[in-house]
Amino acid sequence: MKHKKEVFGIMEEEMEDSIVLAYRVMKRDIKRCILYDSGIVPSRSIVRQFLDCLKADISQADTSGKDTTGSDVTIPRKGNIYHTCYGSHRADAGEHNDDYGILIGTSDVAPTNSDYAMGSQISDGSDVGQLNYGQMTFYDLLEEAGYIEITMARTFYNAGSDNVTVKEIGLVVHHNFANKNFLWIRDVLDTPVTVEPAQTLTIQYIMKTKA
Repeated sequence: MKHKKEVFGIMEEEMEDSIVLAYRVMKRDIKRCILYDSGIVPSRSIVRQFLDCLKADISQADTSGKDTTGSDVTIPRKGNIYHTCYGSHRADAGEHNDDYGILIGTSDVAPTNSDYAMGSQISDGSDVGQLNYGQMTFYDLLEEAGYIEITMARTFYNAGSDNVTVKEIGLVVHHNFANKNFLWIRDVLDTPVTVEPAQTLTIQYIMKTKA
């Protein structure tokens, strides 16, 4: 009897010709010992702006969409001649940049396709209710057993003196030519994670494909 293989909680035969998105949440203490690990959790919360941005890129036609402020804006099909060597979108946010990249928040309102921003974003800092945002990290593509995987990650540090509870995570990208930020993914955690002072929280988003 052939054993069925599970990938991110999805049976292997269901993943034919598909792309699977998942996330992982890990909390560590000051000695970097893991205190909590969610394991690989399927994400099913890609929102409309992802397709709006994709449509603009592949159709070469301007598209309308909502940025993270809720404003209706134009997503341009391309940049001018001086931008031809750059991609349209970026998520490579640096340290203390809480405008885009992987973001975190405190809302437990269920995601919808029409979400355009985090429900209640946690901002960068060391004051009450804040966490320090680390730099985005992107791992090399991994190919194994017919699967191709890419992982992006970001670590958050509690530099304050109060606990901060994270209930939602997401990915916001910056559109280089529109100079606007767009929410692509938003997930509400099955289990909220409380980050105590001097602890870190690492969020990974993992995309896996099978030819």
